[in-house]
Amino acid sequence: KAGDIPALVYNWDESCYDLSLYGKWLPVRPQFAVESVKLENAGQPFSPYFLNHKYSDKAPLYSQFKSARTRKLNGEPHGLPGIVPDRSGDCSIAPWPTMQTSYRLCQAEAVTRQYPLDYANLLAESYGATGIYLDVFTNLDHIPCYDFSHNHPAGGGNWESTARRSLVDQLRADVRQNHNSEFYTYSESQNELFLKQFELVFEHATWELIGPL
Repeated sequence: KAGDIPALVYNWDESCYDLSLYGKWLPVRPQFAVESVKLENAGQPFSPYFLNHKYSDKAPLYSQFKSARTRKLNGEPHGLPGIVPDRSGDCSIAPWPTMQTSYRLCQAEAVTRQYPLDYANLLAESYGATGIYLDVFTNLDHIPCYDFSHNHPAGGGNWESTARRSLVDQLRADVRQNHNSEFYTYSESQNELFLKQFELVFEHATWELIGPL
């Protein structure tokens, strides 16, 4: 039945992605409360779209990031939690040429890991979401992180895939225990690294090649 296929819900938040507003990065649109009730009353499972590997819109100025470089390379807090710096200390930019500047977030860093957990619980408890759609999660390219204050070895390694798997496991277990025992995780373009982390996968062949292979 069509109703058994989860609906993907976009534009449920204001998408401010302001790291200074910890816990309020994605203010929920009032209209989403109305639409979620309609979906729930109709018995339609739905999964709000969620992007946890980057943030934009209110990204700090590049100069602000650079000014924190010395402290960051010494392993001290730099005031910009979660951002991935490269070997020289420059911030890593997400490769989205059609969108505005977006910085990559480290999947092993505490703040990056906490906000999808918070929002998954919020969406399930307050809006009746039956799952969550983690966009571009399973096919996300790896970018080495050289922030020595993060909870991983500096540079590359298997720490990122391990961190991403444990994040989904923790998110799903947390929401199932607190709100919905059948809460599911959903993503796209699955690969074998995450076979145990997702109940549903949206397979598509529309990914536009960016640069040479």
